[in-house]
Amino acid sequence: MTIIQKAISASQDQQSFQVPRFQGMISCCYDVCMDILVASEDRKLAERLSQILHEETWSVDEEERTKILQSSKDLVYYFKTCVQFCSSLSKNQGLSGVSQSLAKYFSQYANALIEKLPSADAKLNESQEKMICLIINTSDYCSKTSISMGDSIRNTINSRFADKINFKEVHAKFEEIIANSAKSLSKGLENKLETALTQMTKMPWGSWESVGVIEIELFRG
Repeated sequence: MTIIQKAISASQDQQSFQVPRFQGMISCCYDVCMDILVASEDRKLAERLSQILHEETWSVDEEERTKILQSSKDLVYYFKTCVQFCSSLSKNQGLSGVSQSLAKYFSQYANALIEKLPSADAKLNESQEKMICLIINTSDYCSKTSISMGDSIRNTINSRFADKINFKEVHAKFEEIIANSAKSLSKGLENKLETALTQMTKMPWGSWESVGVIEIELFRG
C-alpha cells in the first residue's frame, strides 16, 4: 500500500469514527423548543379526530372487503403522517411528547366506539348487531395498530426516550371494548330468544311422543 493510499484509508477511518459523535448535535439544540411543536401537533390531532368522527357514517358497505370503520383507517393514516413529520424534526423530547398525544387521541377514539355500543339489556335489532360487529373489528384493528406504532416509534426515537413510549393502556382499552362488545352481542341474543326459551321450558315435553309442525312453527316465530 502506497503512502497516499494509507493516508486516504486513515482519513476514511477517521471520518467513519467521527460522524456518529456529531450526529444529531444540531437538531438537539432545538429540543428546548419542542414543546411548541408538541402543542401544535396536539391541537391538529384534536381537530382531525373531531373531523373524522363527524364524517363517520358508522356503517360499511356490504361489498367492502375489510369490515372496519373508515374513521379508524383515516385516524391511523393521520397518526403515521404525524409521526413521520415529527421524527424528521426531532427524535428526542419532541417525538416523545407527540407519542403521548397519539396515545391520548387513540383513547378518545376508543371512547367514541364505546358510546356507540347499545345498552347491556337491549334486545338487539339487525342494525345494532352489525354495529357491534363493526366495533369489534375496528377495535381489533386499532389494538394491533397501537402496538405496532409504539414499536415503530421506539425503534426510531433516541434510546434515552424509548421507555417513555407506551401504548399498553390504549391496547388494553381496545381489548376491553372487544370483550364487552362480545358480551353485549351474546346478551342481546339471549334477550331476543328469551320469550321463545321461556315458552319452551313450559312445554309438556314428557307427555309428547313426537314434535309436530305446530310446535316447530312456534320456535320459528
